[in-house]
Amino acid sequence: MLTADEKILKRKQKQAEYYQKNKEKARINGANWKKNNQDKIRLKNRKLQIKNSYGLSWEEYLSLYEKANGHCEICGTSLKILAEKFEQNSTACVDHCHTTGEVRGILCRSCNVALGHLKDNKVLAWNAYKYLESKDAKCGRD
Repeated sequence: MLTADEKILKRKQKQAEYYQKNKEKARINGANWKKNNQDKIRLKNRKLQIKNSYGLSWEEYLSLYEKANGHCEICGTSLKILAEKFEQNSTACVDHCHTTGEVRGILCRSCNVALGHLKDNKVLAWNAYKYLESKDAKCGRD
């Protein structure tokens, strides 16, 4: 009677033997699967990125998204959980504190990057606001 570990080892050996005999078939099958399952791959990669970067489970990420009603918490842009590559700004980004790592909410890419450029500094953000406020007349904005 084989132990569980021995069964696993035996199965892996059989898989390796099959692969050696059928490399080309396995390569073609793998390429076809990848071609036909792009959405699954993108979703799996996004889940891993959320977990590895922020320590959030997928359910926690979805909860943040729902709390924000699917919109950026700064500008109100409608966001998608998983946007197409050409729609990068509409992907719901996790905003977090770079000092503590604490997750703060969901933002669009533009607002998330803007906070990063302002170094998450409220004084810089306020100065940027005052600067824009003082220049609005020159831009024809009220």
